[in-house]
Amino acid sequence: MRKLFFITSYNSDKSGRNLKCVPSSLTYNRYLINAFEKIPNTTVEVLSSSISRDKVYWTKKTALNNKHKEIYFKSIPSKWGNWAVRLSLLWLYIQLFYFLFTKAKKDDIVIIYHGHGLSRFYKFYRRFIHCKFVFVVGEIFSAVWDLGVDSIKKECSYLKKADGYIFSNDIMPRLFKAEDISLVCYGNYEYSKTSKVENDKVHVLYAGKVSSKIINDAFVALDVINYLPKCYVMHIAGYGEEKDIEKLNRRIEEINSRAGDIVVTYEGNLSGTEYEDLLAKCRIGLCTRTLRNELSNYCFPSKTLVYLTHDILPICPMIDNLLECKLAERVSFIQGELTPENIAKTILKESERLHNYDNEAIIKKIDEDFIVALKSLFESI
Repeated sequence: MRKLFFITSYNSDKSGRNLKCVPSSLTYNRYLINAFEKIPNTTVEVLSSSISRDKVYWTKKTALNNKHKEIYFKSIPSKWGNWAVRLSLLWLYIQLFYFLFTKAKKDDIVIIYHGHGLSRFYKFYRRFIHCKFVFVVGEIFSAVWDLGVDSIKKECSYLKKADGYIFSNDIMPRLFKAEDISLVCYGNYEYSKTSKVENDKVHVLYAGKVSSKIINDAFVALDVINYLPKCYVMHIAGYGEEKDIEKLNRRIEEINSRAGDIVVTYEGNLSGTEYEDLLAKCRIGLCTRTLRNELSNYCFPSKTLVYLTHDILPICPMIDNLLECKLAERVSFIQGELTPENIAKTILKESERLHNYDNEAIIKKIDEDFIVALKSLFESI
């Protein structure tokens, strides 16, 4: 029986641990794990690359979850400071190496979700661990953080010479010259059948990172409400540093005070039923990505797929990674500059499209095609 070892930032209720994870990557990872479980004649082992938040874990833990196994490694708390994060990650990479060196066989596949740290060790791993390697590349961090061309090239070089790739958009296979050994997965294709909650308001959602730095999408979204009629309500849901959340809440108070009503709310970093309830309420989703087009070629706005799978109409900038996406016809693109006024104009122009907006058929087709392509890729390597 062939084994698939999936190394990724991951945590589930089976671990009993408080680990550092990005919420959007957790959703993506759960979908990929479910997809890997559908590959015939294989077993799946998820090797968590997440480190502890607040306590020491002196033992490795193995947990069974549905059809896969989860392995959580020893870790020290990240709250102790940057030195603790670096030490814990180095300790983790050593544990991962030893685990794979002793467990992985020649025909097995090691699937690595590209992270800024672990991928640097890939060439070392490959030298001593003789099996197949596949990278899941959700984004190139040097591009998302706009660190310059040299940094982007250096990061991409870490990922070369893998046996296969799963990219998050349709442009990256060309950038990596890997069209023949790759496939594309935009995110979680699990369609939500939850019925829409109807009321006299049109609910607009921004879901994602809250930051006042280069990824300042939430703050761009905030100002859109100033150009919309009173029947529109804006919801911000996501995670971020405490100082950025405080700044966001101050801005929300200013906007609501000026409007004389509650027209914007910060919902917090939601998950599970609470998040699903919010998604059921909303009809329009904002992707206010301010990243330049050429840098956007190295990533995909995962929130767009969240909106689509919940029949929320995405309002997005005209960037190539979305224009070339198989779901482009289900997206509404902002004409001109990415300003709050232009975004509001796009929302108002698309108001009629909200009636009978249903993505179930196209999402199901893309999901089925991905599973077929995934089986083919793994058979070929």
